[in-house]
Amino acid sequence: EMCIRDRVNADQDGDSNYLPANRVTNTYPISTTTTGLASSLNPAGYGQLVTLTATVSAGTPVPTGTVSFMDGATLLGTGSLNASGVATYATSTLSVGIHPITAQYNGNSTHAGSTSSSLTQTVLATTVTGSIAGSSTATITGGNCTGFADGAGFVVASSPPAGQRFP
Repeated sequence: EMCIRDRVNADQDGDSNYLPANRVTNTYPISTTTTGLASSLNPAGYGQLVTLTATVSAGTPVPTGTVSFMDGATLLGTGSLNASGVATYATSTLSVGIHPITAQYNGNSTHAGSTSSSLTQTVLATTVTGSIAGSSTATITGGNCTGFADGAGFVVASSPPAGQRFP
């Protein structure tokens, strides 16, 4: 399917030197596209690497250009389409929670831009299990969280958020 990217109109009203000329319209068609989106790991644990893959389809020729990977209205990053119309973006910095991810193909001179459906990417808190007897303490590292455990629970020594105690 084609859509019109640019339309150029030219006409001549005429004057004492030239006769009027009929309007001439030139159009420059471009192909419509569809963009699909997939996640390599969903749900993911906090700090785990998630690779987002966008596939832009339009028939021939295969679209070229870039894809913007969005978390709601926030730009995560961009990727360039390869010869198969596929772009990727990898991240391990998504926060714990639900993320509405979309891929936005930015279009080019022969292909219209398009946006994928929203993918709900879930990032779970890292779980560390174990037990501490009596008044002993132990340093525990899990995902991107480092802290220590004692008989009263686990205290976070670094992000997220430092100083919080978990019973």
